[in-house]
Amino acid sequence: MNINKTYVRKGLAGILCACLAIVLQSSALAEEADEAGQIRRIRQIVLSRGDDPTGLAHLIQLSSDLQPAAAAELYRQLADAYLRAGQLEQAAEVLHQLVDQHLDQPPAVDGLLTLVWLYSSSEVAHTAKKSLRKTGENAMPVYALYLAQQALGRQRDLANNPALAFQCAVASRLTGNLQSAKSWLSPLKHSRHDKSWHQCALVETWLQGPRDTASPKPTMRCSRTDERPLLDGVLGEKLWQVAKTQAEDDDSAQIRWACDAKFLYLAIRCQKLAGENYASEKLPRRYDADLTGHDHVRLSLDRDRDYATCFQFSIDHRGQTADRCWLDASWNPRWFVAANSDDTSWTVEAAIPWTELIDRPPQAGDAWALAVDRQSANEAAPESFGLLIFD
Repeated sequence: MNINKTYVRKGLAGILCACLAIVLQSSALAEEADEAGQIRRIRQIVLSRGDDPTGLAHLIQLSSDLQPAAAAELYRQLADAYLRAGQLEQAAEVLHQLVDQHLDQPPAVDGLLTLVWLYSSSEVAHTAKKSLRKTGENAMPVYALYLAQQALGRQRDLANNPALAFQCAVASRLTGNLQSAKSWLSPLKHSRHDKSWHQCALVETWLQGPRDTASPKPTMRCSRTDERPLLDGVLGEKLWQVAKTQAEDDDSAQIRWACDAKFLYLAIRCQKLAGENYASEKLPRRYDADLTGHDHVRLSLDRDRDYATCFQFSIDHRGQTADRCWLDASWNPRWFVAANSDDTSWTVEAAIPWTELIDRPPQAGDAWALAVDRQSANEAAPESFGLLIFD
């Protein structure tokens, strides 16, 4: 049998190339896995130090051998963990390091946006008065704008980020500079490239005008009342009969709002869902109950309409609750809840003291962003928010 030696050599070369590719791929996967393990170990070490003031220096030292992309991802994960634990100063330090050192990496764009949220959020400013405090009125949103503009000077492509532009508009509005806010919003208003932020920008224009046309977003009214409801889960008071109702798309959940000088009141009525367990449980209320497996409604109250940082209140059919400020589940406001049910529906009445939400009650015409979700595990997106307008 005659065998062409050229074909043999080509065949062997092909096999060798294939083997080399497999070896290189395996090596790359091993390196990637090792890098992921290194990130996990460093994260655990840094988080175990708690609020140790040397934590950032320790992080920089431990991550010095990581590739820029891996270091950026590590910083993003750590910042998220700090925010969820309510450790805002540590989160800010890590985010600053991320933006300063790795602005060309994708996690840094999210990090910059998170910094702007952190420093300009009215909700965070109210609940974290002892941290992240800078001298002077409106200093925090001014600082948020400074950080954004510094980053824009280094990375001009950030100007095309609609979420960042909108948050800069929010920060400008909070400083009282409405002209600057309009400048940030103008490109979003005239472009439909991102429909959610386009709609949010249109809302800001509508709120600054005479409001003689329909709002670009669904609106709900919060009426003033002289009648304080008896919190028993029975919606018999006159204030609930005259209050306008907001309904979910399928009308299975309805909510009404009212307020006086001390409290924000809400009433929820939900039609019971087929297949759900509505067994009554006489359990004492506790902070941040596990509502998994129980029919519940989540309310996201966004004072400054940034559609990101907000107060979240979750209530289930038993009257058990969970709450948080933005990502921080350690925020535990004092509020009052009563629940009731019949064969077809369950109801909740609640009263939230204004002092938990804001320094002074809203004035007539003030507008907050509001999202209402039933049994949703996803974060409320900008397009899911409507407006809560105070009478």
